[in-house]
Amino acid sequence: MENRLTTLETKWDAVIPTLATKADLEILALATKADVDRLAQQTKAEITQLSQETKAEIAQLSQETKAEIAQLSQETKAEIAQLSQETKAEIAQLAQETRFEIAQLSQQTKAEIAQLSQQTKAEIAQLSQQTKAEIAQLSQQTNTEIAQLSQQTKTEIAQLSQQTKTDLEKLSQETKFEIAQLSQQTKADMAQLSLQTKTDMAELRTDLHKMSASLRSWALVTLLALLGVQAGTLTWLSRQFSVLHTAAHHAEGLSHEADRLKAPAVVGGRIDPSLADAAASP
Repeated sequence: MENRLTTLETKWDAVIPTLATKADLEILALATKADVDRLAQQTKAEITQLSQETKAEIAQLSQETKAEIAQLSQETKAEIAQLSQETKAEIAQLAQETRFEIAQLSQQTKAEIAQLSQQTKAEIAQLSQQTKAEIAQLSQQTNTEIAQLSQQTKTEIAQLSQQTKTDLEKLSQETKFEIAQLSQQTKADMAQLSLQTKTDMAELRTDLHKMSASLRSWALVTLLALLGVQAGTLTWLSRQFSVLHTAAHHAEGLSHEADRLKAPAVVGGRIDPSLADAAASP
């Protein structure tokens, strides 16, 4: 029995100097706590920096997208205004040209009618003067011949007058027909020009609608892309917060383990070897 006690005391004398003391445990706890605090501060700094960089990038993308949308809107409005002005100028120019042509045709027609009327009057006056000269000459030659030729002359005058009236009526009808034909042709040209102008306006409205639809589609695609970027950013932030939360739990576990290791490993006035070995292990 005494030999066993001696052997046990010898073993304890050899083992006790190698065990960790309370001061060693406190130093280990402080070093562990400092490492945990440093790791937490580094993690917080990295998360803050990443969050600021992400917010700056999102703000920059938003500003660039808004600037591009505003620029495209201004360019589209300028093009629409320019097309409208050009269309109005072309319509006004066509209207002026049409009015000028109508006025020119009207003046030409009036001039031709006046010329024909003057020619007809001159011919009638000339014929009348010739007839009067012939009658005067016949009257001067002989009264008998005048009496005989009076009926013939009256008949010829009547026929000539009838023929002249017929020619005048025929000329008047031809002139009226030409005026009516010219008026119909002018109306047809005006109707065709109006129809062509309406067709051009309809095509312009169709192009404007297509342009508006394409702009709306582009804006929707841009909005969806921005939403996708925001969703990816939120997913990445949630993952970073999850990693931080896990690190915090791990640090809290290490802190509890360090507090537990700070307690004296003494049982019944002696140091418990199992607790001392656990405290000495990293």
